[in-house]
Amino acid sequence: MKRLLTSFSLLMASLILPAHAALISIVPQSSTTSIGEQLVVDLTISGLGDKQASSLATFDIDFIFDSNMLTFQNAMFGNQLDLIGLGSWQSATEVSSGLVNLFELSFDSDEILNSMQAGSFILASLVFDVIGNGTANLLTQVNALGDANNASPLTNVELVGSSVDVAEPSIALLMGLGLAGLLASRRLRGIDN
Repeated sequence: MKRLLTSFSLLMASLILPAHAALISIVPQSSTTSIGEQLVVDLTISGLGDKQASSLATFDIDFIFDSNMLTFQNAMFGNQLDLIGLGSWQSATEVSSGLVNLFELSFDSDEILNSMQAGSFILASLVFDVIGNGTANLLTQVNALGDANNASPLTNVELVGSSVDVAEPSIALLMGLGLAGLLASRRLRGIDN
């Protein structure tokens, strides 16, 4: 009977509480790149209250990428979970090849987050080295999104992935690099003589 009442209470709460909508998007700073370059990808959120509830207090998101084409270097977190300088708990961990877990927990109060946080912002910017050519698909999986009011889960989350086209360096670029190397070696030889 107790289990039935608990299930009924959870069902009623889900019908009564307002539904939150959030959109998590992957936004590469460039849609094309070449082997040997760095690629920066922004992970963004939108659909929150703009300087009003509901705001974001914590997130736990897996970022999935093609490890045959990209090598994860680091992540830089946005500033909307640290609005008054108290800091936040941040973690960017490459869990396995092709999967980076991003976690952040704000130390700001619910009132600060609800009254100062933007409705759309960058959660984190990820930096990758480009090592292979083709089309690199970029996806996310949300493990948890908590709002500022007691970090209750945000629901109705839509995920928007992306892709980046990676081309081999152009022949002109390779020839230019070869020519630069040749000139540098001649200058060094001239110094030695």
